[in-house]
Amino acid sequence: MNRDKSIIVNILYVVMQVGVCLWKWFNWRLIFMCDVDLRDPPRSTRFPHPIGLVIRGGTKIGENCRIQQNVTIGVKRDTDPLAVIGNNVFIGAGAIILGGIIIGDNATIAAGAVVLEDVPPNVTYFEPIHPEIRRKNDSEIL
Repeated sequence: MNRDKSIIVNILYVVMQVGVCLWKWFNWRLIFMCDVDLRDPPRSTRFPHPIGLVIRGGTKIGENCRIQQNVTIGVKRDTDPLAVIGNNVFIGAGAIILGGIIIGDNATIAAGAVVLEDVPPNVTYFEPIHPEIRRKNDSEIL
């Protein structure tokens, strides 16, 4: 009887340990419904509302970036290169960046934009169907 209790106690202990490990691994996915696989994100980059984020592992993100909720940064195919996000970039809610896109420094990606081409530095990129790009502090449309 005593031996049976010790076996049950050991089994429960192992189950609890596995449960704790799984909870630590899944907690971000369960709580924030996000899948962010960044090995070493810059300390100055902010995710003010980390709900629904999907960021492919290996994506390079610069300093002082701000990435809003429901943003997807990924690839179209597994063989595609990964995105490179410059410094001081703002990515609005619901933006989608696919493929080996290079986002230049000080760029702004508007909410809901679908980015399938490189974005030069110091521009605002918006409108997912017909992208309109404007230089910051300039009314000229590129």
